[in-house]
Order: sequence, then structure tokens, then C-alpha cells
Amino acid sequence: GDKNAIASLLHNDLEQASMKLVPEILRVKEELLVENGCLGALMSGSGSAVFGLMDSKEEAMKTATKYREKNYAVWVTNTVERGVCHG
Repeated sequence: GDKNAIASLLHNDLEQASMKLVPEILRVKEELLVENGCLGALMSGSGSAVFGLMDSKEEAMKTATKYREKNYAVWVTNTVERGVCHG
């Protein structure tokens, strides 16, 4: 799929309120976007994690290494072509 289109649709209504309580969320998002070239970054759910959408697995691995060196828990995953169907 179109990674840039997906990145442009990332949104979480709770993110602004959460960033006021935990400023590190904004700092990590800005680092991912500005310093690491993420196509998009977002706080997941109610704030258990921040994730970044990278253009390639190589970029994701490089960024993951940087954050692991800062003692962050980091996972590199892949997107899937189709979602789960409930019939």
C-alpha cells in the first residue's frame, strides 16, 4: 500500500491530553519524525507506546538500535496486506 497515505491518516484523539501529562510522548514523536525520518509517528491507544512508520525495514532496524541504546523497549514489525475478517 501507499505508506505516505497511511502516515497521513494516523490520528489519536487522546494524544494531545496525554502529551500534557507525559511530555516525553511528544519528544519521542518529534525525534522519530525529524531525526529519524519516520513517515508518521503516533501514540498508540491510551499511551502504552509510541510507534513510527518507516519507509524500509533497514531504516526501522537502524532507528530501533538507536532507541534500544537509550534503554527503550523496541519492536520492529511488518504491515500486512489484509485485515482480519469476522464472519
